[in-house]
Amino acid sequence: MAPAYRNNSPVPVRMYQTDDHLVVAAPMPGLEPEYIAIVIKVAPVQLTLLGDERGPRQHELDLLLAEWSIGPYFRELDLPYPVSGPLSNATYGNGVLVVSMPRLKGVPVAAVPSGPG
Repeated sequence: MAPAYRNNSPVPVRMYQTDDHLVVAAPMPGLEPEYIAIVIKVAPVQLTLLGDERGPRQHELDLLLAEWSIGPYFRELDLPYPVSGPLSNATYGNGVLVVSMPRLKGVPVAAVPSGPG
């Protein structure tokens, strides 16, 4: 992970579960799918979302007001239980990344701390 990502504000997320999956949705507007990376770790059980900065020339503009940028995005989350990385699925549409991860059965659920990570 590039240290530059850590200098950005965390990406807000919604995390929820179904009977079989843990799902994380995160707004990452202005990117193309090829600019997005997803890392699922097993020890510790974590999800990392990365979005490369798009439009490097955006810094050359004579901006009068800049309240947001098009990346880079970074968010690292502790997951409440192990998931299957290889069977996970990600979709990106309307500026929102959704990662659906199959839950590994027979593993106890841990509490997820609230607030930005």
